[in-house]
Amino acid sequence: LLELGCGTGLVSASLLKDQHVKNYGKMFVTDGNSQLLETVKENLILNGINHDENNFEIRRLFWGEDELPSSVQTIVAADVTYDSSIIPNLLRVVREGFNQNVKDVYLAATRRNEDTLAVWEQGLNDGEAAHLWSWTVASSTKEGDNVLLYGAHTPRIDIYHLQKIQS
Repeated sequence: LLELGCGTGLVSASLLKDQHVKNYGKMFVTDGNSQLLETVKENLILNGINHDENNFEIRRLFWGEDELPSSVQTIVAADVTYDSSIIPNLLRVVREGFNQNVKDVYLAATRRNEDTLAVWEQGLNDGEAAHLWSWTVASSTKEGDNVLLYGAHTPRIDIYHLQKIQS
């Protein structure tokens, strides 16, 4: 299991606390910002997560530069589609994963900018993608939903599920 663009580590912390996630084996907590990764380590400790009880590794993963660990079967990401200029590198990482052992990608996208998400969805359908994965919006909130810690005026959040097409 690997989280792309972990930020402060909230998603990884939630996953590492979940008993079902321990069945995945090792989890990679990644971000392109090496300095931020120290904060992630501290946040995991503050949330009662340590290496003694959980099998995880915090590491830098700069999209388009660093390689994915080859053992990863599932990728998760949240709030990484905020800027259309990073979408091509994000899609390259996803493609790299599917060309290795990745079978599923779950990506939560806040619908702040419809043009940026249009670039994302167009990339999901372009070229080699059509032969590597199928995708759906597996879940959506709607504006006005009181989701987790977000208020009623939070934009819609879509959870994309990309699934490897078996050849």
